Amino acid sequence: MLVNMALAIVLIGLPAAVGAHLVANPNNKRDTTAGATLIGFAAVVATVFALINPQGKLVSGALWLKMPGAFVAGVVIGTFTGWLKRSKGK
Repeated sequence: MLVNMALAIVLIGLPAAVGAHLVANPNNKRDTTAGATLIGFAAVVATVFALINPQGKLVSGALWLKMPGAFVAGVVIGTFTGWLKRSKGK
């Protein structure tokens, strides 16, 4: 179970969090583009695991719930940290 959660965090949560942070607090136009790309990547991978592989056949357990959950958690955390940094000033 711990391996499943680590896989969800690394594949989905981390790119979603970094992408949301870059979109919420960009330093230049490239940050916004990179952030949107990372969020898109995380969304596609989460969707693939939720729709195409709903039984989590790659690893045991309810992986289909962990991937979208990691995506939402990553976006929320990244947006919050970006907003917090932006509100304190660059």
